[in-house]
Amino acid sequence: MKIESFITSPIGTNTYLVSENGRGIFIDVGSDGEDLYLYALKEGISIEAVLLTHGHFDHANGCAELQQKGIKIYVHEADADKLYTYKGMAAFAGVKLNAFKADEYVTDGEILHFIGKEIKVIHTPGHSKGSVCYVIDDAVFCGDTLFCGSYGRYDFYDGDLKELKNSAQKIFALKGDYKLYPGHGEASTLEEEKRTNPINFE
Repeated sequence: MKIESFITSPIGTNTYLVSENGRGIFIDVGSDGEDLYLYALKEGISIEAVLLTHGHFDHANGCAELQQKGIKIYVHEADADKLYTYKGMAAFAGVKLNAFKADEYVTDGEILHFIGKEIKVIHTPGHSKGSVCYVIDDAVFCGDTLFCGSYGRYDFYDGDLKELKNSAQKIFALKGDYKLYPGHGEASTLEEEKRTNPINFE
């Protein structure tokens, strides 16, 4: 399995292209959907879906371009309206919202099947009500729930610090040698964040 990261959106979101044997998915597409699609095409990768960790504009504003190409967009239902309303926070950054509606909703504990892999969905509210993490092999794509040495904001429309702390513990409870791929900033490891992340000490 190959994981490539691209910086998208005006505030530096990590978009991930996860691929194997010519099949790929995007996780969070904050902008530049057309360019990302063309890159995958050039690399011989067929995109099977876009999985969103949550619905804020900086993670989803490039999805409409991909949806127009027949690629389905997945999000938790609790964040569905963020994709086409003010709750997506585009105005917060002075950005036009490229509104669209998701094709499918993901649920806690669900197993998705793409690129020949099982992809587990973990509902992790706190940054937003519909935030989720995706576990693929030994990789956890954690959106804005956890960062390297930090954690997501909880002062938006439906954020909640108590929920965020509980969600962090759900991730920390995973058994195994996982690498964490956050929505912003550098990657980390599960063990490192369990040991040092300040959400454990607040």
